[in-house]
Amino acid sequence: VVHHEDDARSFDPAIAYDEISGMGIKLLFETLLDYDHDLAFVPRLAASMPERSEDGRTFTFHLRRGVRFHNGRALEAED
Repeated sequence: VVHHEDDARSFDPAIAYDEISGMGIKLLFETLLDYDHDLAFVPRLAASMPERSEDGRTFTFHLRRGVRFHNGRALEAED
């Protein structure tokens, strides 16, 4: 349960940049990476930090095993 004086603008992570929406999004979605208390990236759905290509343009993520959606379907790379 979250209470605030303002309404969330959106729960779409692609367009929600306000603080209230961000709190709701954190409750609804899990991300590949997150921040720790020192604002350093840490893996969440990713099993580890991504591998970066030599040119720095491609990042390869390996997904954590055993992650499932609310309906029981396993998380896949296509998701």
